[in-house]
Amino acid sequence: MASEPSSPADNDSCEGDDLEDVDSAGEEIESVGSGSARKRVSARTVLTGRGVTMAMLLSDGILEPGDACLSIDYLGQKFVGDLLPNGKIKWQGSNRVFNSPSAWAIHCKKMVNPSKKSGCGWASVKYKGKKLDIYKTIWFRKQRGANAPAEKTEGAKEPAKPKGNGSQSGGPERADNRPRRPVSEVTGGLRTSSAAVPLSLSLSGSFRVKQDVKERPSVKHTSLGSRDPDHPQYTGYKDPNTLVEYSHFSALGKMQPFTMSITTNCLLLMDFHCHLTTSEVVGYLGGKWDPASQHLSILQAFPCRCRLGDKENAIMVEEEIRQGMMLRGLSLVGWYHSHPHCQADPSLRDVDCQMEYQVAMKGLGATYQPCVGFIVAPFHLTEPIVESTIQAFWVMPPPEHKPHEYGMPMSMNFTAIQDSYLTQDVVNEMKWVSDYYSGAPDFLFFKEPWHQDKTFLEKVKGSLAKKLPKDQVSGQLLDFVQSLLTTQQGQEKHTSR
Repeated sequence: MASEPSSPADNDSCEGDDLEDVDSAGEEIESVGSGSARKRVSARTVLTGRGVTMAMLLSDGILEPGDACLSIDYLGQKFVGDLLPNGKIKWQGSNRVFNSPSAWAIHCKKMVNPSKKSGCGWASVKYKGKKLDIYKTIWFRKQRGANAPAEKTEGAKEPAKPKGNGSQSGGPERADNRPRRPVSEVTGGLRTSSAAVPLSLSLSGSFRVKQDVKERPSVKHTSLGSRDPDHPQYTGYKDPNTLVEYSHFSALGKMQPFTMSITTNCLLLMDFHCHLTTSEVVGYLGGKWDPASQHLSILQAFPCRCRLGDKENAIMVEEEIRQGMMLRGLSLVGWYHSHPHCQADPSLRDVDCQMEYQVAMKGLGATYQPCVGFIVAPFHLTEPIVESTIQAFWVMPPPEHKPHEYGMPMSMNFTAIQDSYLTQDVVNEMKWVSDYYSGAPDFLFFKEPWHQDKTFLEKVKGSLAKKLPKDQVSGQLLDFVQSLLTTQQGQEKHTSR
């Protein structure tokens, strides 16, 4: 079994903890005042799903201001609000004005349930009886049409989708037994070029757009040479997306430096998270380190509900995760991310990122603390394999006398420990993370065919079925997953077309 790492960031789309939206939404409202600024925000938002505000929906005629047109139903209580012309919300229960749906929603919910710490405003607030994320999806599609490639003439039809298992990116037909690539508004059949996928494996990084989604061979570590341009062994590998094959401790005559185990609940949540979108996702891993036995126990996954490279929101998301680990008596022991369009081998960026984490967390002497990375590749590009590849890795630093060499990614063996029962934490995270991505243009179309007569939904359920706790072997959780994914508004809108 194998796995992978990742790192995220997003704005007001559907944060798990939406308190940050009070300020961020206010800033966005200010930014849409001028025409040029408005166009810049729209183009960025269509691609990444960031920064959608009520003011944008009003400006584009999706919503109209009005009294008592907004409502929240929560635990038997109903809250009513007015939508103001500037996109802000005035709660009729007081004179308070909120900058975003998320800020209003979390305020109202905490009145009913003081322990409530997070919630998705776009999924909680209704406009004239319908959830706001429905209107956000309409806005996404309207903007996608407005930002279509210039060479496409008005009224031109989309290219016909190839039948069977053909490529959805305008390429040649696939062999009969090859599965279909993951499909979303950004990647599948709705654009003539392959997906624009935000890629940045550091929370402090910036958005990068992957222009070419295709199968990429991995290179051997021995072929990398030096990263120093002045070194005689410099080989010119400058692309941080270059994939590198894993090395194995046994092949080097070494033993794995520590043993590892991971719970099936943790694998289950990682796998579910990585299946939701055609963009890369990231999360952190909480667990415990036993220095006496040199054993690392990975006990819980913490998905990041923000987009890769979103510096502002990443700080708040990381703090929420840090607090969550502390409450559960866990330590940060690793991270995971997805490779939705390629194999689970680490990129040069992944290797450098993992090396930085190892150095930052290792401590000294008795305080030594290991850090591992996991890469999850949910979609095999050449074979119809249902179960995701989940690969654990650790980076061996370069020799001291060769500091300019690349670190060597080492495959780490681990044991999967089947949990006795499904925890409420896992159920909550599955709901929150699916709410976060629903309505975004990179949300996977689960009812689309994946391979032959199987849909992407069946593929997801098949992969999760290998990681169920003992109390879920009868399949109740898989029914919950189906209900969760097929009732998301973005999915309903696609299948109704």
